[in-house]
Parts: sequence; structure tokens; C-alpha cells
Amino acid sequence: MYAGVLLAILGQGWLFGSMATVEYLVAMAVLFHLFVLLYEEPALGRKFGASYQRYCETVPRWVPGTRLQAGPGA
Repeated sequence: MYAGVLLAILGQGWLFGSMATVEYLVAMAVLFHLFVLLYEEPALGRKFGASYQRYCETVPRWVPGTRLQAGPGA
């Protein structure tokens, strides 16, 4: 959801050629990141415990495919 909102803002900035919209994009990206780090992930960790920790170890936070993982037998 967060990535979708940021992509929509990016599209508006590109469509209208607005540097102010791009600045807004950067501000929102920082705010979303801080919200996820400081509230959402700790709350999910408290609710789901070890299973959420395992999930975080295997799934990248923002961009799919950016976390290198050891294959079987490695």
C-alpha cells in the first residue's frame, strides 16, 4: 500500500513536471519508513512473536528480490 501511494505521487510529479510534488514524495517516503520502523513492525512483532521475526528475516521490507538468501545446502 505504501509503495502504491508513493508511485501515484511520483506519477503526478512526472505528469505535471512539479518539483514540489517530488519533494512531497520524498517527505512521504521518509514518514512512511519511520512509521513502519517505529510503530508497525514492533506492533506486529508483539502480536505474532517468533513467526513474524522469521517472516522479517526472509521477506525484504520495501523492494522484492533485494535480499540475498542462502540456497539449500549453503
